[in-house]
Amino acid sequence: MKSLSDVLGALLVSVALVVLGAIPLFIGQEKIFYLTVGAFIVLAFTLSRNARLFILVAFLPLASVQIIRGIGLYRLYDLLFVILFIEGILLVDLFRWRRIPVLGWPAAMFIAFLPSLVNVEQLGISLAALLQFAIVTLTAAGVYYYLVESKHDRLIFYLSAFFVIEAAVTGAIGILQALRSSLFVKFVSGRVYFAPFGDANYYATYLLTAFAIGIALVFIQRTLTGRLLLSGSVGVIAVAIIATLSRSGWLTFVLIVLLYAIYFFVSQKGSRKIIGFAVLASVVAIIGLVVFTNIGGRLVDLMNLSTRAERALTGKDTSFEQRRKIIEVTWRAIKSNPIVGVGFGNFERVFNSYRGSLLSTESSRSVHNTPLRIFAETGIVGLIPSLLFVWFLFTYLWKAHSAVETFDAKVFLFGLIVALASFLMMSMTLDQLAGNEFWVITGIALAASTKALQGRSILGRGVGSASITSIST
Repeated sequence: MKSLSDVLGALLVSVALVVLGAIPLFIGQEKIFYLTVGAFIVLAFTLSRNARLFILVAFLPLASVQIIRGIGLYRLYDLLFVILFIEGILLVDLFRWRRIPVLGWPAAMFIAFLPSLVNVEQLGISLAALLQFAIVTLTAAGVYYYLVESKHDRLIFYLSAFFVIEAAVTGAIGILQALRSSLFVKFVSGRVYFAPFGDANYYATYLLTAFAIGIALVFIQRTLTGRLLLSGSVGVIAVAIIATLSRSGWLTFVLIVLLYAIYFFVSQKGSRKIIGFAVLASVVAIIGLVVFTNIGGRLVDLMNLSTRAERALTGKDTSFEQRRKIIEVTWRAIKSNPIVGVGFGNFERVFNSYRGSLLSTESSRSVHNTPLRIFAETGIVGLIPSLLFVWFLFTYLWKAHSAVETFDAKVFLFGLIVALASFLMMSMTLDQLAGNEFWVITGIALAASTKALQGRSILGRGVGSASITSIST
């Protein structure tokens, strides 16, 4: 059956290749030619299920690089990924569908969001937002399905390591650009980030998820070369996080380090208790390198950094005041429609109706808080299944963590838990319901947990065996 699914997938991709190949015949532009060649290569690799996963992760930092208006490179490939996943399920695997734990709750969220459409002003915008949400949740399902079905024991480890190394590469590019050109730093107002990502705060979220996973991978990697590569990647990511000057990113960064320090100290015995302090000391050393050395001085404007930190601690920050007012406007919207909300994806359109005299400029503002946005747009009907999804997600992951007995498997699962928790913490200051990396990592984490609970290897060296073999879905 799998071979038939692969044949059908290959047929679909082949049709796309033929159509794509015809484009340069009608548009004789050099840029189009090179884009077509690149797309040919990507689609050729897409014939393999495992390759689809790595290509999906590879495109994560390019979500803001638009090909079609409003659609980035990642979103375009993500759509293809979902189409191929659904094609395999509908045409081949219909009668042997594998139940996916936890991901039934996003489906419940989608249904719970629908009643809010009665209040929308522009239905097309809300439908587009619902479609985007459906695609990212189906992406998580596809990632889970491919990983659990794969016979390659180390696939989850390799995919996670690829994500971490890729994040380090994007961080290194941003850092090198900043070191080579003072104009670049001025252009981003002292905030260093990977330019194609488009925004320093969302980029910090991406880096933090990779940072949390990277720390775990460093401790479970056995080869010296692998450990050096991953350690270097984690170090670069740490520097890149600091250089974004994202205050919520700094706080989340500190919490990740503290969680690891506490985890190793509490859960481990003997010399392994020292690991937590080693992590803490390493991060302090990196911060010192960035802040107090000549290299760090070129990368981060110390005055800008200290000013932002001081304003954050004292509350004397204009952006804080703006966000406080936006939250007040949000609560007005919630009180007006507490049951079904003002309409999914509709907050910016109704913002002026609730702002009153709180804000005199910059209308159509975003909430900058994912839970509050869900509450405002979909009411209590949409908020409850959303909170239940988060609860059951972390309950399932922790169940798997408690079930495994080996050090490597426990640390790896803990890293995935911390990565998702860091994303949710950043979501308290950003709108990230359809955050790409969250749903991809959710698929990876659920697949690792399922395999662990089934007693299957999740790291490819016999580690990850669970003390129980049954799985609850």
